[in-house]
Amino acid sequence: MASPRHQPGLLAAIAEITDQASADLIAAEWGGRALYLPAKVKRDHRLVELLGREKAMLICKEIGSGNVMVPMSDMAGPKKRRRMVAELLDKDASHSEAARAAGVHTRTVERVAAKQRRHRKRKPSGSQGRLL
Repeated sequence: MASPRHQPGLLAAIAEITDQASADLIAAEWGGRALYLPAKVKRDHRLVELLGREKAMLICKEIGSGNVMVPMSDMAGPKKRRRMVAELLDKDASHSEAARAAGVHTRTVERVAAKQRRHRKRKPSGSQGRLL
């Protein structure tokens, strides 16, 4: 069941092990974030809820247990996504929440947050301008 379109490493492996739809679901749920694959899959694991026990067990068996970083599968509209991240961070969302909602990698969220901090440092507070 090989993937008909190009997918980054782990997603391509998942598409090969199960199917493209499963890889797409995993990318949508964990893209840009860590996914824990247990040695023994329990019924309440999110992967089981998302794909079913059989596919979840197959993925864990073939890939192995531990934390894996799920790559982003689609980077369409990066400016829009970064803007969304900035808005979510302004509303005190966590980096993980912002990454999931905007469909970006947590590292992208970290870069946006750093840019926001730099911008706030440069912007003078109050009505007075800088002296130097």
